[in-house]
Amino acid sequence: MTLAEVLQSSIFSGFVSGILVSVANHLLTRKKTTAEIEKLRAEAELTRAQAKQITDKLSNLSDKVGYKLPDAGHENESILYTSDDTDRFDFRVERIDKAEGDLSVKDGILSISRANALGTLQIWLENYQYPNRAPQKTMPKDENISGDRKLRASCEIKTVGGEHTIVLVIKGEKSAPGVHMAEKRQRITNNEWTPLEAYFRVPPSQSCNFRIDDRDVSAPGSSVQIRRLVLAERTSYAFASSAPA
Repeated sequence: MTLAEVLQSSIFSGFVSGILVSVANHLLTRKKTTAEIEKLRAEAELTRAQAKQITDKLSNLSDKVGYKLPDAGHENESILYTSDDTDRFDFRVERIDKAEGDLSVKDGILSISRANALGTLQIWLENYQYPNRAPQKTMPKDENISGDRKLRASCEIKTVGGEHTIVLVIKGEKSAPGVHMAEKRQRITNNEWTPLEAYFRVPPSQSCNFRIDDRDVSAPGSSVQIRRLVLAERTSYAFASSAPA
């Protein structure tokens, strides 16, 4: 065999060996990559399962203790109303612009049911609690307050069967229809308990009422449920007025 033939044979053998090594490395790398991908997928599934388990436990815990939380107000607050101990006699219902529906109260839950999607159903609170006084049908004016009267309303709310717009209203006792001292508007769209909180600043020189408006209903036969409803008034002004100058 000539030198040229030997060189040619060696080059060909090296070329073939190189191809075989490359193919083998590719197959090994591909197998390793596939195994790593499967491992990552398994770890991701485990992480998702663990996260769901933690979320479910927290949700169950929230349902168990939820009704105990609103008993105490914020610091320097006086609780004017809480739905923990309430009944249908605490409210007056007015049907505006051909609205049809009613309010029921059971086990601390207010249920506003709508027979049609027209107009506005107004739920007027008529039971306000003040220390050393009989229950009041309105929030009486208090000219001893310096600055604004500060009110807080909070609840958890959900809807069944359709979307509703809920408006939390502070209404002056003698104000004209459609004129509000303050309001908080919220669109309610799902069947999960959702926190709702509103803060109002209103003049203390006028008696007023708290009202819940149910309007812009997407489907007749639907309803809104409200629980843990609290109306509170900040009382820190009392401490400020008694402090030395």
